Amino acid sequence: MSASARYCWLERAGGQATLFLSGVWHLPRIAEIDAGLAGAGMPALPLTVDGAALSTLDTAAALALLRRIAGAGASIAHALHAEGIPL
Repeated sequence: MSASARYCWLERAGGQATLFLSGVWHLPRIAEIDAGLAGAGMPALPLTVDGAALSTLDTAAALALLRRIAGAGASIAHALHAEGIPL
């Protein structure tokens, strides 16, 4: 994935937040994925996680996702296109 591509981004609307995931999430890219999650600016509230644009999600990337969500004081309230997203 190029430096300009995003693994995730956050959109807020009306007191709710949706974390969008995209691309290939697997161990060889874990540093880039973790940096993207760190920079997403997750709020400490329940999130909707949308995995529609994910190509793959392995267990290492899933763990990074869960750790960053928990570390932000957030939780997963809803998962859209959740095949492979750990709940």
